[in-house]
Amino acid sequence: MSDDPILRALAKCNPNEALKPTDERFVDLDDLRGTPLRKVLVKLLLASDSVENYAKVAVVGHRGSGKSTELNRASVDIQARGYETLWASVNENLDPREISFSDIVRLMVLLLDDRFGQETHNHPPIKQAFDNVLDWFKEVSKTFTKEIDSAKELGMKARIGGPASASGLLVKTELGELSAAISVVRRSEGKERTEIRETFERYNNQLVDNLNSLIRAITEICCPGKSLVIILDNVDKYEPKVVNDAFLRNSELLREVDCHLAIYDSVLAFV
Repeated sequence: MSDDPILRALAKCNPNEALKPTDERFVDLDDLRGTPLRKVLVKLLLASDSVENYAKVAVVGHRGSGKSTELNRASVDIQARGYETLWASVNENLDPREISFSDIVRLMVLLLDDRFGQETHNHPPIKQAFDNVLDWFKEVSKTFTKEIDSAKELGMKARIGGPASASGLLVKTELGELSAAISVVRRSEGKERTEIRETFERYNNQLVDNLNSLIRAITEICCPGKSLVIILDNVDKYEPKVVNDAFLRNSELLREVDCHLAIYDSVLAFV
């Protein structure tokens, strides 16, 4: 190890690493930046709640400007306000090269499964919602049964209530297992990668309806009186065209999701 303190400091600093709220390396620059992002985000959420609406917020900034670090700090403030917060790094949980709208919806389904899937054993309405969405996913993906079964066995080896799936989230239900297996197929190099995306995106409206049915069942029982906030980080790791196709072209559908949604990127610009 070099005795040069600057070289030692550089060795400990990874510009791609988002700092946790308690990280001793964090330097508070709120006075220079102006109103902290976390306060703006909380204000937007409270304003939307006051009119019984859901905020859809895109946080933009240059890559490496500290968006994810601010996100981590904002998450603490949001939860302290009584919100139920789910967080995912998009590029780590989905294909790091390309994503689609259906991938984003499935990631949100996986987040719900990871946090609330165990409740299907305790609450019949939640189990019924998961089963209904599972039946729909099975019907739409039935022509890819061979590829999905192979993904379950070879790609992620997921079991109900078992280890983390290929998405990086814990699989709790059969719906979570199927959703994670589709993510494996979407990472493959075969023609099925595109075909399964095209198949699901014929039903984008139904995808949102399915997601909303899960959110409603979960929030009514597990989070009474609270609003759910889903935070999607690291969208800026994708090319602008990919982001445009996955998010901007489907912004109206995203607005219909029955929870608050915050997306962290460098090119998005819708609320």
